[in-house]
Amino acid sequence: MSYPVAHISYSSFRKFHSDMGGWKEEYIMGNKIFKPTPSMLVGSYSHAVIDDYLKGVPLQDAINTQYARINAIKDEDVKWWKTGSRSKLMQDFAWAVQMYFDEMPEYGTVLSHEIEHKGFVEDNIGWVSLKSPIPLLGYCDLIYRDTEGRIIIEDFKFKAKHTDLEEEGMDPSYLVQSIFYFLLVRQHSQEIPYSMRFREVKTSKNKDKSSQHQIVEIVFSTELFENARAVFWYQLMGMCKLIENASPDTYFPHNIFDQMNGRDSLTLLTTSQFGYDLEEGKKGDIKRGGGGMISWSWQTAIVPVPTMWLATSSKADLKEAKFIESYTPDTVEGKIIYKYQEHGIALTFEKIQEGYAFDRYLFIPSRWVKMADAKKYADDVSQATEMENIRILAPVPGTKYIGVEVPRSERKFSKLKDELMPIGRDITKKLYTLDLSNPDTPHVLIAGKSGSGKSQLIRNLIESRPKGTQLVCIDPKRVELSKYRNEALLFAMLPEDTYLTLQNIEMEMNQRYALMESRGVDNIEGIKPRMMIVIDEYASVRLDATFGKLIEKSLVNITNMGRAAGIHLIIATQRPSVDVITGLIKANIGCRICLAVASQIDSKVIIDQPGGEKLAWKGDLLYLYPGQDPVRLQALSR
Repeated sequence: MSYPVAHISYSSFRKFHSDMGGWKEEYIMGNKIFKPTPSMLVGSYSHAVIDDYLKGVPLQDAINTQYARINAIKDEDVKWWKTGSRSKLMQDFAWAVQMYFDEMPEYGTVLSHEIEHKGFVEDNIGWVSLKSPIPLLGYCDLIYRDTEGRIIIEDFKFKAKHTDLEEEGMDPSYLVQSIFYFLLVRQHSQEIPYSMRFREVKTSKNKDKSSQHQIVEIVFSTELFENARAVFWYQLMGMCKLIENASPDTYFPHNIFDQMNGRDSLTLLTTSQFGYDLEEGKKGDIKRGGGGMISWSWQTAIVPVPTMWLATSSKADLKEAKFIESYTPDTVEGKIIYKYQEHGIALTFEKIQEGYAFDRYLFIPSRWVKMADAKKYADDVSQATEMENIRILAPVPGTKYIGVEVPRSERKFSKLKDELMPIGRDITKKLYTLDLSNPDTPHVLIAGKSGSGKSQLIRNLIESRPKGTQLVCIDPKRVELSKYRNEALLFAMLPEDTYLTLQNIEMEMNQRYALMESRGVDNIEGIKPRMMIVIDEYASVRLDATFGKLIEKSLVNITNMGRAAGIHLIIATQRPSVDVITGLIKANIGCRICLAVASQIDSKVIIDQPGGEKLAWKGDLLYLYPGQDPVRLQALSR
């Protein structure tokens, strides 16, 4: 057997699995098809500065060396895009270097940096022994031993934004790269490295002045790494099998969804490989297959093919697409379209749904747009529209639309009438109410920071409760529920009083069950009045050192058994942290209301997904009905 390459690098491996034809051009034919972009050069030059500095070169000298490289660049050798220039490249480079050295950490004992590691790496996955038939090759940015004696591999990533692990999850390329370096470093050092850290240096300032550095760490003993390692070996062996005895004449298909360099490359591909003239407007149906392959099946109809259907990674092509010309960037919808266009995502504006606290702009995505990709750019859309708290629904539940929710400049109000326990109205003006007798919604969990409208919502629920419903108030702040003191059956403020009150309610609950048993019925309806327990600022009593856990235990019992006994809980808090709203509480309260909260984490605690941090006006909320997606509502005013 023979192979057309001397080794497999991380970039080679990644290229093969995204674009086999491009891999052949670059690694077998020796043709570099794609020009580097300014962002790629910023990363390359910044890496070089760090490497020189670690070698002992004075920092300014190291920077000046890279300035000289930038000045020597030929314009025709760089993909500048429309807004790129040599001076901007210099500015971006200087800024990236500054961001790194402003927060440069203590690395402990540096073992090596920018050192080539190459070798036939053997490995074991379970009881299977494996050896790469082609040597692996990698250049580690930095390898050091930390203060605990652990070997750490670090890679520098200069990026416009940090990876959002909570929303986007782990970048698959990070896993592939970490496996490469793990195997190589283990062979060279004869030690097992502890982890690989990807130091993301954000090259634009954060609005909240937080750190420009983020560490994404992959520990080499986790289940995630072990699973990825097994998949990597499977893909590596498959790659070796495919390129075995390959030659310049061997055909490898292009993947036109990845790394295509504009319309010229696309035209060349379609005419040479598919006999299809892009300019004549003939159309085939493109489908993604497994393993980076493309299947192409002809349609009988001959219709024009929009550029956006094919060149999904070519921003230049999208900017030329005719469907965009009817929109002006001066409108909100135009700004949104153009911002997504910069990221290679084509949208067609459909209509506006006017709400109370926000308006929802509905867009139809182009054929190949992934909904998950559309969600990534909320911050960019916010910047383009010059509006905060942009929320993106991709898709809008039950539709084909991408919805961009934009806060209104002037808020509308929906007045509260004599409706049964109203929660709020959605963007179509539909009223949502709370029915405590419904088996799905016997208890409610409410969260919202100060000024979010939480107190008003609680008052709406209390004052519109079904006639005859007994009221129990627990108010640690001694302010919000004090007006109901005279009509409440029980009223507690201190943690000790709260615990005793809940003990009394548990006794009442047990008595009601005994009464139901004696009468041979399965609920208390028509025998005793319902009871509604309202707890405002639950965190104040839950975090009490003496009574906190006892209070939680009582509440868990009530959520488990209270419904049939006609006893219902409304728990509200400003602080929805996991030590306050524990799994024990959430497990039995499926009905949840999230008003504006301080962070994405708070939103996830309440409704198990982000979005609450994007809510804008007082009373703007997300209502989670068990088994359904959250619905955005505007609470009613009095």
